Amino acid sequence: MHEFRVSAHRFAGLVALGITSLFWLSTVLALAFGSEAILAGVKLSVLYGIAFQLMAVLVAGLTGRLLAINRLKEPLVARKLKRMLTAGAISFVVLLPSSVYLALRFQDTSPDFQWKLVQGVELVAGAVVIVLLMLNMRDGLALGREKAGS
Repeated sequence: MHEFRVSAHRFAGLVALGITSLFWLSTVLALAFGSEAILAGVKLSVLYGIAFQLMAVLVAGLTGRLLAINRLKEPLVARKLKRMLTAGAISFVVLLPSSVYLALRFQDTSPDFQWKLVQGVELVAGAVVIVLLMLNMRDGLALGREKAGS
């Protein structure tokens, strides 16, 4: 059962990082080089795909919590859990509502100041989530090496 949890945790973490990075990069490229039609398509794709990102973050967090149950006082484990809670909160509180707003609002009108402001917030929040997930991956690999060495 432990190996399944480890595999599920690794897979969910990679999926969360991959989807978040894909959304972020495609948005930046569409903003920089795409037409309004391309940007509208990207924003709609993000809206449809955000459920997968949220599920991956949730599964990574839950499996990580299960794996850490007997190691909560270890500094590296505690930092990973704190980062995952932060990444999850940002995903649910900022990325989800902004993806809905940006996609639906873009269908009605061209980007205005308010749309661009929300888009900026979403990009910053997405970048923060990417960094947090990358730091967690680094620390997870260190924990795996530590456990393999003992």
